[in-house]
Amino acid sequence: MKPNTITVMMHPIRIRIIQELSIKKTATTKELQLACGDIAQATLYRHLKELLNHDLIQIISENIVNGIIEKVYAINLDVSKEI
Repeated sequence: MKPNTITVMMHPIRIRIIQELSIKKTATTKELQLACGDIAQATLYRHLKELLNHDLIQIISENIVNGIIEKVYAINLDVSKEI
C-alpha cells in the first residue's frame, strides 16, 4: 500500500465511490456518476484516477459502447496483501 493511502480514501466523493463499489461489486463510470450525485464528469474521473493510482480500485473489464471504451471498476481485493 502506498504512503498516505488512508488520506486518499477520506475524501467524501472517494468514500461514495468505494461504498458504491462495495454494494454493487462492479460499476461503470456512468453508474458511479449517478450514485455520486451532482458532480462533474471530470471531477469523477480525477477521483477514479487517484483511487487507481493508490491501487484501491481496479479496472476489471472494458466495453465498447458506440465506439467509446467504457471501463468497469471494482474494489481491488488484493490491496490487503500489501499491508
